Amino acid sequence: MIIVFVIDFDGTITSKNTHNLITAEIEKDFSVALDVKKQEEIFQAVHPVGSAQSWGHVFESLSNDGHPAGIASFNRYGRYIPHYLNTVIRLSNDRTQQIKIAAWMPDNPTAANKNLHIQNILQQMNLQESEVVVVLVDDNPGLSH
Repeated sequence: MIIVFVIDFDGTITSKNTHNLITAEIEKDFSVALDVKKQEEIFQAVHPVGSAQSWGHVFESLSNDGHPAGIASFNRYGRYIPHYLNTVIRLSNDRTQQIKIAAWMPDNPTAANKNLHIQNILQQMNLQESEVVVVLVDDNPGLSH
């Protein structure tokens, strides 16, 4: 069995919900919806939970111990997650590319869980559910069944 660690982004790795921050800025000023640089700046300004060094150590340790890692997030702006991992957490590009990311908003986030995100991550890793044990690390414990 392969142990795969899937980690939530907003509120678990980051101290604030980046999706909500960008959405709130767009509601105040619609031009932010078209301003990729501004969205990226909002993302990068959010501090990690704990420290960047701690998260860097987590991802390095998982990789060194042979555990694949993924990030599952209810976030429309997931395209900025790799840059956050490189610039804020300070992971190498190679390490960041090893982390599979599934980030999108479900139709009904309050009723959804992370199962589809996890399935997507496993597909990116070319792994079958029958050959893995998934450990979900999330600030909301009700998101997996």
